[in-house]
Amino acid sequence: MKTEIISIAVVDDCKSHVQKIISCIDGHTKYIVTSTHHSGADFLMFLAAQKKAQQPLPQIVLLDYDMMHIDGPCVCDYLTIFNVPIYKIACSGNNEVHQVYGMFAAGVNAYLTKQYLIDASKNSVYNTNTFIEAFDTVLAGNTYFDIALKILWGKNPTDILNIEHAKQNRKDSFKYLLTYKITASEFKVLFLKAVGCCNKNIACICEVEIKTIDNQIASLSKKINIEDTKELVQFALRTVLVRLAKMYIQEKYEYGYVI
Repeated sequence: MKTEIISIAVVDDCKSHVQKIISCIDGHTKYIVTSTHHSGADFLMFLAAQKKAQQPLPQIVLLDYDMMHIDGPCVCDYLTIFNVPIYKIACSGNNEVHQVYGMFAAGVNAYLTKQYLIDASKNSVYNTNTFIEAFDTVLAGNTYFDIALKILWGKNPTDILNIEHAKQNRKDSFKYLLTYKITASEFKVLFLKAVGCCNKNIACICEVEIKTIDNQIASLSKKINIEDTKELVQFALRTVLVRLAKMYIQEKYEYGYVI
């Protein structure tokens, strides 16, 4: 029986890290890296282009944490909030509890730490088995932590991280935005404004004309009673992207907006 090929996107601004991932997965019978992206914004625009061309989306995305032009947590937030059907795996050098917690709160399915992906028997080469184990686990509908977190923290991550509690907090925190009667499309614009997208990129991601985005921003300004665009972005930063333990955690607004 023919093995189903699972497509993987890598989103990371470190070229050497991307190349190591490609090298360690290259030749696998089931998993293949089909696209790479240097920033979160580049990846979101790629998804929009794939959808417009009626091409398949990657089934798994490997996300770095720190990136220019929309970082890993924000990309994860977007995919979660707008129900984009992609499994999300963090692959990051950040291993503090609050950072890992934040990624899971944003909807990530697995967490890998870059420093501990090195195969001891092969200098500077990533361990293929770790990636494959993570891929297999998330595709089966389960959460995956690499062994490094248990070693670093001295406990099982599940004993420290209350993931369900984090997700519930996300669900509850933005219900007050409903009082502004913000539509799903307006919320997407507000979110993308908050994470730093220009109107041109927002229009590309939302597959509409720039004029439509301008009109939605005008509508948002009227509803929220903020006329200055910079103040609107600051409002978005205060409400759409909440700082918790020095990292972004996007609180989910409503229950099912579709990309």
